[in-house]
Parts: sequence; C-alpha cells; structure tokens
Amino acid sequence: YRLDKPWSRNTDFFEGKTVANDFGEYILIEENFKETYRTGKIYLNELLEIEPEVFSQLSVKNPISNLNLEKTIFLDIETTGLSGGSGTYPFLIGIGFFQDGRFCLKQFFMPDYSREKAMLFDLTKLLQDYEFLVTFNGKGYDLPILNGRFILQRIKTVFDVQTHLDLLFPSRRFW
Repeated sequence: YRLDKPWSRNTDFFEGKTVANDFGEYILIEENFKETYRTGKIYLNELLEIEPEVFSQLSVKNPISNLNLEKTIFLDIETTGLSGGSGTYPFLIGIGFFQDGRFCLKQFFMPDYSREKAMLFDLTKLLQDYEFLVTFNGKGYDLPILNGRFILQRIKTVFDVQTHLDLLFPSRRFW
C-alpha cells in the first residue's frame, strides 16, 4: 500500500478487487477450493458427509439438529481493538460457505473508516441467503461488534434470523 496512490487504484498488495456499491468502495478478496481440497487429514467433501445430528451434540444448550453445511456460513472478524464498543471497527470480515461443489472464502476489507457502510451493506446481502451461522466466540465478540456497527450505519442486521453455532463453547468442553 503506497500513500502516493489512492488505495482503490492499488489493490495488488491485497490480491483482491475493488468493489463499489451505492455507499462507496471496499476491497474483496476471494478464493475458492474444490470439495476435494485437503487440509491436514480432512478433505472438504468429508465435512458435507457429517450427519446433522452430530452438530446437535456440539450445541448442548440449544441443540441444532438440522444444521445443513450447504446452508451454513462461517464468519470471523478482525478489529481495530479488543475492547468492543462504538470505537472498535471490524476492518476485515472473513466468511466461508459451500456453493456449487466448492468452498468459497471471501474477505471483506475496509482500508479506511469511510468505507465501512459499503462493506457492511454487501456483507448483509450475502448473509441473508444462509440459514445457519458458525463462529468461534461470535456470541460474545463478533456479533455484538457487527450488530453495533450495523446500528451505527443504519443497516438492518440479519443475525437475528439465523441459527447460530458458536464453537467456543464446545471447544471449552472438549479441552
């Protein structure tokens, strides 16, 4: 990133593309993996073979017996701080989902504060197509941060209609 060039003309560093909508521009980084992609000992297509009942065992308080990974979005954010509140901005929002025989990874990057509404607006358009949400510490951190930013930007949140599985809690039980 060079200061002598506007960020929207210099996205090579980010390996992404500049995306524009009615509210401005942001950078979108996309990568797609075939379902036969292997990470460690696991192939992505093996995840799709897991019976939905298995996920209900991960969510003890609110069992999710019908979680379908093809209708699920995975979400994580990176922020400008850890304290939360109105001064904490999500500058990078990563999402992943299965679609058309591949796993899609999208990263919404906000290079400066004035680009937030554009980024959040397009994020909500994508999120509304999924019934299930999976996070790690999303209930305690990611969703409160994002919901606060949606309110400040006057964008309707979509998280209240999704069934949410936060993997932090089953992870604590296992380890």
